[in-house]
Amino acid sequence: MRWSRTLRLPLPAVEGSVLIEARGVCAELGGQRVLDNVDLGVCAGEVLALVGPNGAGKSTLLNVLAGDVRATGGSVLVAGAALESWTHAELALRRAVLPQQVAVAFPFLVDHVVRMGRSPWRRTRASEDDDEVVGDVLEQADVVHLTWRQFTSLSGGERARVGLARVLAQRTQILMLDEPTASLDVRHQELVLQIARSRAADGDGVVVVLHDLGLAGAYADRVVVMDQGRVVADGPPREVLTPSLLSAVYQHDIEVIPHPRTGGPLVLPVRPSA
Repeated sequence: MRWSRTLRLPLPAVEGSVLIEARGVCAELGGQRVLDNVDLGVCAGEVLALVGPNGAGKSTLLNVLAGDVRATGGSVLVAGAALESWTHAELALRRAVLPQQVAVAFPFLVDHVVRMGRSPWRRTRASEDDDEVVGDVLEQADVVHLTWRQFTSLSGGERARVGLARVLAQRTQILMLDEPTASLDVRHQELVLQIARSRAADGDGVVVVLHDLGLAGAYADRVVVMDQGRVVADGPPREVLTPSLLSAVYQHDIEVIPHPRTGGPLVLPVRPSA
């Protein structure tokens, strides 16, 4: 007789508690070390932005936290337990991941793609809310007008927003977004980060990889700067996004000025005078 373990459903998160954590994490890709002894925690109720130059290890760290890339050293804890102790189905109830590229091989309708995000809840009472949740996230991601379009017919930015709707539909306590604004116009870049802030306000933990330091400064509670696979700074944007640190990490002169209205850091490359 074959026995299957009972699915462990998520418990409510306590505000400020660590939802997912890396302890001394190392990782290698293609024989090269890309993460070196990284410590990081994502807490309930915060937006954490991962920034750094190309090749710094941001996306790899996100994928290690998600369980999609195996760490070669250290450990990852999800809800206080080792990542390996959760089944794939249980992880899907706890964290949702938006990759850089949203790929769907077949010409599914947008409605069907977004509903894929509800599949982890199929055998739970939460499945009764599927229609309401799908309608909600289609509106949040500004893709209601695309509901009955084939995914393969969409532009890059439209696909990115449908992919966002799919991970929002998963309704997990941890939201992991890898460069979610890369193919979006200004309006929708702001929309994505406003959604992230809203999720954090509801008590979820959001970790987002960003290249736009201005967006990180405006929307993140914490900014983690990475360079050559290591965390070189971790803290509030006004403390972390400094000209000296950013200029050293990005190997380009950078200036940081306070926003005239909010006081938040505006990060700009130093350019030659006209």
